[in-house]
Amino acid sequence: MQYVSKRPKPRSIDERLAEICERLADARKLSGLTQSTVAEAMGLSNSQYSRIENGATEMTLRQFLAACEEVRLDPAELFASHVDTEVADLQTRLRASEGKLAAITRMLKSDKDIWES
Repeated sequence: MQYVSKRPKPRSIDERLAEICERLADARKLSGLTQSTVAEAMGLSNSQYSRIENGATEMTLRQFLAACEEVRLDPAELFASHVDTEVADLQTRLRASEGKLAAITRMLKSDKDIWES
């Protein structure tokens, strides 16, 4: 009888880096930010940042932390397991929705002030 391991096959470093870049791109999009905005926060050009998201260029740890800060993402969330990432994705979406709701509320309040004047 052959023993079958229940542990998943370890992923290569390249696969893990690609997944991190993909998650970062997803978080950026969910936050409603452009590549240019995140690139600027990282001190990069738009094309340099685009190459990072596409996996063509690696980023430094400083750039990684700046990107996470800009998209309001805990860096640990990018290293979490699949189940943890589903929860993290929901949390990221919730934060993005809360931000949009706050912006809408501010706009409605300012409109109300205009009409009451």
